[in-house]
Amino acid sequence: MRVLYVIYSLSFGGAERRCSLLAAAAAAAGHEVAVAPLHGSEGFACPAGVELLAPPPRADTKAQRARHLWRVMRAFRPDVYHGFVGPSDLGIVVARAAGVPVVVVSLVSSEPAHLALSRRERWQTRLGLAGADRGQANSEGVFRVYRDLFRVPEHKLTVIPNFIDCRSVPCRDTAARAAVRAELGLGEEHFAFAVVARLMGYKRHEDLLAAAARLIDRFPSAHWICIGDGPRRGELAGQAAALGLSERVHFLGSRADVPRLLQGMDGFILPSLYEGMPNVVLEAMAAGLPVIGTRVAGTEELVRPGLTGWLTPCRDPGALAQAMAELLADPVRGVAMGLAGRQVVASCYDLPVVTARFFDLYAELLRGRRRAVGGGVSNVPAEPRGEAP
Repeated sequence: MRVLYVIYSLSFGGAERRCSLLAAAAAAAGHEVAVAPLHGSEGFACPAGVELLAPPPRADTKAQRARHLWRVMRAFRPDVYHGFVGPSDLGIVVARAAGVPVVVVSLVSSEPAHLALSRRERWQTRLGLAGADRGQANSEGVFRVYRDLFRVPEHKLTVIPNFIDCRSVPCRDTAARAAVRAELGLGEEHFAFAVVARLMGYKRHEDLLAAAARLIDRFPSAHWICIGDGPRRGELAGQAAALGLSERVHFLGSRADVPRLLQGMDGFILPSLYEGMPNVVLEAMAAGLPVIGTRVAGTEELVRPGLTGWLTPCRDPGALAQAMAELLADPVRGVAMGLAGRQVVASCYDLPVVTARFFDLYAELLRGRRRAVGGGVSNVPAEPRGEAP
């Protein structure tokens, strides 16, 4: 198959990593693959066998993006368009106008902001998805949002979760652990919780700090390592100081070596208000860490309470503190939970396991398209007609 992946940009982020890994896996499986970013790709290392297409000179408006994608599709002539851009953008429409046989779009957010959308905005999203063969939800929670809120028919939706390359994430590497803890000034007597998240409101770092304040006297060995940056850093640092946590909570800012840093940790926490399917939880589980998360879409599908970690209600520092206290009181159990989490990721969310499901979906949809037109669709779509949209 000739597969075209379209994404807004190839800067650092979860969608960008998934697009890059999926494109590389498709090329390794023998497909012809191109990636078309709509904005910059500076610093992006293009995987072997993948053609990286130049972004347009300007992509500020939907019309500019549509004209660029029209030219891309006329040149590459894909069998499959897979968009990592919003369903209300024009990628789906352009793909259909260009005669692309199979159109897939990734749906990754279950955020409550969807509830604030106007009827017109919901209609635009639903109308956009109507032109796709399939919307790929990355969690059951996201599936429910698009089925119930946007009223997308179930047969138009498929759940394929996020994935991780387990080979890229070491599990309980003792040498890396010693190096990271020395860098952070922690000894083996300390218990380190990692929190990997942008310092933004919906990540609820304030709940983490309130929970930590309840534990500092009972567990003097506990430290909390906050990895990530954002607009609330100053505010959260002030809250930590006011709670007497300045020596126990460490704000590291943005880091490009998260898998290495996780090797120095003993547990992982994500107290968010909402997620789609958080890659950081997959990374933490792959690193062999027990996870404490909130009962939100994605996280509640990854964490298995009692086996790989704990799930707590949102906005509940007391429940969060209780889960942390249980882990601090029994670190041996935490090690066993972390190893169980690694097994779950390796069996259900590893790169080869999940990417094969994408390729099966593409092939299934392409066969269905051929049957629908009486076998008349070849591997190369017909020459698009007309002028650019």
